[in-house]
Amino acid sequence: MSEATADCALASHRSEAGRGGFDLSVAKDFYIIMNLAVGGTNGFFPDGVSNPSPKPWWNGSPTAPLDFWNAQGAWLPTWNLNVNDGQDASLQVDYVRVWAL
Repeated sequence: MSEATADCALASHRSEAGRGGFDLSVAKDFYIIMNLAVGGTNGFFPDGVSNPSPKPWWNGSPTAPLDFWNAQGAWLPTWNLNVNDGQDASLQVDYVRVWAL
């Protein structure tokens, strides 16, 4: 769509808004950032727990994330990435709903 065509379409939508239609003057591309945060060193996972191998970091460690990553040989197989194409080990979003406040 050319810039002139887009301007005409936008003007048309604005005039529709004046007649009770939708105001799409703010209809522009946008991004939604979704985040999943897990773990931590706040004691939620006590030191010394096992499932089936011991927790790979100590809560007081200044390198806890690195300790976790370095122990991936122990925890990664429990994610069953080779089962069901990894579907059961991944975060899957079916849909995102947005409301105006």
